[in-house]
Amino acid sequence: MPFSLSSYGWRVEREMMEHPNIADYHLDYPRLAVLYEATRELHASLDLTETLNRVIEKAVWLVGAERGFIMLCESWGEPRVRAAHNLNPETIAKENEPDYALACQVLETGQSTLKPDPPDVSPTPRTVVIVPFRARDEIIGVMCVDWETRVGQFTTEDLTLFEAFAEQATLAIQNSQRYEMMEQNCYSYIASISHEWRTPLTVIKGFADLLLAKMADTANEDQKKWLNIIRSYTSKLLTLISSEMEISRIDAHIKISSVNLAAPFEEVVSDFRSQIEAKGQTISLNLPNLPPVYADQWMLSKILTKLIDNAHKYTPSLGKIIASAEVDNTFVRVKITDTGIGINSEDQRRIFEADFRADHSVVREQEGFGLGLYIAKRIVERLGGKIGVESEPGNGSTFWFTLPIATTDERG
Repeated sequence: MPFSLSSYGWRVEREMMEHPNIADYHLDYPRLAVLYEATRELHASLDLTETLNRVIEKAVWLVGAERGFIMLCESWGEPRVRAAHNLNPETIAKENEPDYALACQVLETGQSTLKPDPPDVSPTPRTVVIVPFRARDEIIGVMCVDWETRVGQFTTEDLTLFEAFAEQATLAIQNSQRYEMMEQNCYSYIASISHEWRTPLTVIKGFADLLLAKMADTANEDQKKWLNIIRSYTSKLLTLISSEMEISRIDAHIKISSVNLAAPFEEVVSDFRSQIEAKGQTISLNLPNLPPVYADQWMLSKILTKLIDNAHKYTPSLGKIIASAEVDNTFVRVKITDTGIGINSEDQRRIFEADFRADHSVVREQEGFGLGLYIAKRIVERLGGKIGVESEPGNGSTFWFTLPIATTDERG
């Protein structure tokens, strides 16, 4: 036990009993202290991913489990594994099918379950406990923990303790979800303001262009320099506004459905082909027969555009770009590989941060605000996938992202 019961004293009972409905579980003092220890850090962050990872980590510790996962109901109605401990969240539906099926059942019924696997289900007997996250009359998700090799590990008292923990975890999850919604509203406001800024900036740039054209023969060098500065900076501001509006649209207008990858791939590659060939580069498309994925087709095109544009910018003349995809368990993994300048390990850790630009001469030559890869990451995560990069300086890069395979024709 990582703490002493006596060190908490009356504070444990007072603080835990102030939580809604804790008294209804009739926990004895030792279990109340353990519950207090497990729940006191759940509200440390408002980031939903961090909150979910902390919840499942504490849940496993709370009842002495070995592994576990959390599944939430997404806005489109389908459940999705959002966090896991000692399990791969991308393969749970296949590799842990009995637990996944039980979790879906608890999600539908709202009834907690504590049961061992019969021999015909699992050759290695073990016990699993699954409880719902209940927000008033709505089930927003479930939490499952187990030991892979033990049977009879959990008791009905453990189940009661786990249900009390789930009730407190639900509050932390809802707070994080509300914060995400506030962020979405904030981006909607940014989009509105950006639209208001775009009009006057476009007018200023238009007049600067007009003056440069009209005064080409009469303006002195200083006047031309000043007008070019006005035109350059208004162009940069318009580019920045466009990027901010892209970010706001990710959360406000995303529509997820079953999407065939071939069409957006071919469209984006076709759009880039002329400028890639003009630089002496080549681009090839390697798409096997792939299942449809859950995505927003317009947003998917945006991801591909950002990654192929990035490869084009930082790959020298005569370089190669390869766009490919393959099935990876319950996901499709898309890869954009280039023979460009590469990225060092330190920069790889920050490459998807907003406003980050690597300290490299080729990067400094390119105009931009370091938002392209950040936008790609936001879209991928919003679509339920992951994004990453594999690279070595001087040996090119492979940017990859995953999207969940569609199990039905359309999402509701």
